[in-house]
Amino acid sequence: MTGLQRILASTTQIKDARKIMNDQVQDMLGLSPTPGGTGWQVDIGQLIKFILAQMKREGADVDAVLRKCGGKLEFRITYDGAEVGGHPGLIAYVVPMNLGHSVESAKAAYPVLFTRCKENNANLKAEMGDLVKAIEETRDGGGVDFGGEKLRVDWWQSMDLASFWKQSGLTFNCNAGYC
Repeated sequence: MTGLQRILASTTQIKDARKIMNDQVQDMLGLSPTPGGTGWQVDIGQLIKFILAQMKREGADVDAVLRKCGGKLEFRITYDGAEVGGHPGLIAYVVPMNLGHSVESAKAAYPVLFTRCKENNANLKAEMGDLVKAIEETRDGGGVDFGGEKLRVDWWQSMDLASFWKQSGLTFNCNAGYC
């Protein structure tokens, strides 16, 4: 086998390994197309379990954290318009609020949805429908099962003013040209 053949063989092996890992992550987080078909979303319940499992892997005493928060998890959901691959899009993140994460840190923001569509009310309703249902299910009594325990989930929501204005339909006499 020549040097080039070994490189090509190892490149193929790397691609194969990457595909296997991507498939495993897709299964673990419940990655699926958004209802409107312009992006991808993560299953909220699976993501919460992943966050708790990751904390455990990193050495956190998750049981102590859960006792401290009384078995009630708090998460902030936030979204913003952004360019996705050079096209207008939406990106939504979940941030754990009471699990010991630094909530200001980008490391605490877990992406749950990204789409390629303009940020307007019709697209928000079309693309975020499953995400809204999953939040309602976890918030309104469904909670999340983790380690044999049913954890309650409360949600906070935040968005920038431009998103708020688009959602609320409010208009103002003047506007700063930035967000």
